[in-house]
Amino acid sequence: GFSDVWGRAADAVMSAGEAKGRQKQLAQLFHSKLLLRGDYALPGDLGNEAEGAWREIVSSKEPVLSRFHHQVSACLGRLGVHHDCEVYTQNGYLSVDILLEGAGGSKVVVEVDGPSHFSSNTLKTNGSTLTRNELLRRWGYDLVSVPFFKWPAEEGKQDAFMRKALGCVL
Repeated sequence: GFSDVWGRAADAVMSAGEAKGRQKQLAQLFHSKLLLRGDYALPGDLGNEAEGAWREIVSSKEPVLSRFHHQVSACLGRLGVHHDCEVYTQNGYLSVDILLEGAGGSKVVVEVDGPSHFSSNTLKTNGSTLTRNELLRRWGYDLVSVPFFKWPAEEGKQDAFMRKALGCVL
């Protein structure tokens, strides 16, 4: 069953030693563990190593705010919504585009989803974005996705779009 597959994956990473690419393998193993809701343990120190590799990869990415991201942030500012850009989740496992406080103190993540978050031919949300969304919801965040292909060009329409998108969480 799956437990056997999981064990073989962990064994493969452990036997890789200090081979090139091991950090990425460890991070992928930890990412899988997150998705499996922690139901599958990693043997020995492998769990700590995998988590460390994941955190290193997440924290080493330099945040780059696109023009689109700046537009969404500016729109929130026009609406008087206090927010922070490029913030780590409470557990430090992901960096989110925008974090704000919602109704009743809830944590609301606004993800500015550019073209890399969708398949190019159907504009359906891709697997890595679906994974991110699932993890954020599981960790208790309310999620608002702002897809690039729905974002209006005019500021007034942007404001109306964001008011509607945030209406259920503010």
